Amino acid sequence: MSVEANGEVSSAIKEFGELLTASLVKDAYFQFVPQTGTFVRRDFGAVSIAYLLFGEKHTEDKISELLSDFGAKAAENSNKQGVAHTFLFLSEQPYTQCPYGPILETELAQMDACGVLADIAWVNITDGTVIALGNRSLGDKKLQKVLRKALETWCLPEDSKAQAKMHLDNSLKARRQALRPSIRRVGPNPIHFFMVINIALFIGGWIMESRTGTDWFVRWGIQNNELIRSGEVWRLVTSMFLHADLAHLGGNMLFLYWLGRSLYPHYSNGALWGMYFVSGLVGNLAGLFFTDYLSLGASGAIMGLGGVLIYRMIWGTEAKAFRYGGNFASLAIMIGYNLVYGLFTPGIDNYGHFGGFLGGILVALLVQVGRKQKHFPK
Repeated sequence: MSVEANGEVSSAIKEFGELLTASLVKDAYFQFVPQTGTFVRRDFGAVSIAYLLFGEKHTEDKISELLSDFGAKAAENSNKQGVAHTFLFLSEQPYTQCPYGPILETELAQMDACGVLADIAWVNITDGTVIALGNRSLGDKKLQKVLRKALETWCLPEDSKAQAKMHLDNSLKARRQALRPSIRRVGPNPIHFFMVINIALFIGGWIMESRTGTDWFVRWGIQNNELIRSGEVWRLVTSMFLHADLAHLGGNMLFLYWLGRSLYPHYSNGALWGMYFVSGLVGNLAGLFFTDYLSLGASGAIMGLGGVLIYRMIWGTEAKAFRYGGNFASLAIMIGYNLVYGLFTPGIDNYGHFGGFLGGILVALLVQVGRKQKHFPK
């Protein structure tokens, strides 16, 4: 949220704002949203939003209107979703000289009364003090820690301050490269391709079965371990594109879409092809060695993509920044639920699920190692 000031924003305020912006992104794992001018961080379902307000000559009417409108909207929507808001007013003057201090306190009290999770702080960059209104500290402890560190950096001698800013900028560049590497796309989106093939084969099989009484895709493609051992090894691949019924197909394709949308910005087309096929193959091989029943479905390959996501969230490069950068908590819960659900439900190929999941973790590890060797050759 940006607020127009009646007077010019000083160069010092602008410079500190840039420093704090970089610090919020790097150390508190916020994402800057240019469309709204806000900083957003998602942490396993909880959302924190920070607002930087520049300038010292806002009119009382302007501030009152802004916070009143915000409070009304937040009371209707945001507080129901567990969203916490922090307003930081950057100034070169102490809070005692703030012309609209009473309005800030009144609006904060009204937001508190409406159940809105909000904090307002006056940040004096001249002496490095932070005044949190309402006789309380800031609720977002990560933000509070980063704000203190930014003020300490701001008070350093110019040479030291310049070095600190350079280190901060370089760290941000390295993180952006790790999270969103330069990817040269060749061919269609693999996730879309997999979905089209799965759906097309299901429709084709349904048409054949309605006309001939036999789904020849399933007959010649299902995972039949006895036939695989007899030489029909193609079934280890074809079975991952076949489904038993519409519910089976719909659930898998929806999950594939959600996982693919989350992973696509971070991996090349080739990596996604490899993740899908290797995970599906590992899952089917696990079923081949440890079961003797027929199976089909893309679940092993899809759980492999789930394994890739879990790997990135826990062990991957810049794992914490990756977690905070996307709302992946719901997907992680769904992955865990699907793995556990199969243990208590008959007719589910758990070896395929867990094999695919572990295969995905392995592929994610290999991709990460390959990236490091490519960018940092020895």
